[in-house]
Amino acid sequence: MTDVFQRKRLLLINPVNPERRGFSLDRSSRYPPIGLAIIAALTPPDWYIRIVDENFTSFRFREADLVTLTAFTSNVARAYEIAAVYREKGIPRVIGGIHDSMMPEDAGRFVDTVVIGEAES
Repeated sequence: MTDVFQRKRLLLINPVNPERRGFSLDRSSRYPPIGLAIIAALTPPDWYIRIVDENFTSFRFREADLVTLTAFTSNVARAYEIAAVYREKGIPRVIGGIHDSMMPEDAGRFVDTVVIGEAES
């Protein structure tokens, strides 16, 4: 097995809209998105993977070789903010999720690659 410090670093991020209201305020309604776990499971073993879910962990910059984000329309602005942090560092960014599957041209302005459709396929 490759040493963790020699592996490429993949950062998977679930952003959260900071203007939470109603249902999203209730901790019992916060579920990690399964798509990020599926991507982690499908990633080759030569990658070190970290999942950051803003429902449970505050975002802070973490070194990475590739950053992926998932987004609903309700949190896409936050996803684009986080993507901008990594754009400034020259780190490639990928985004997927329902919003970006429906509006890939919009998402493409903020990331290098837009994934359309379900992670499972």
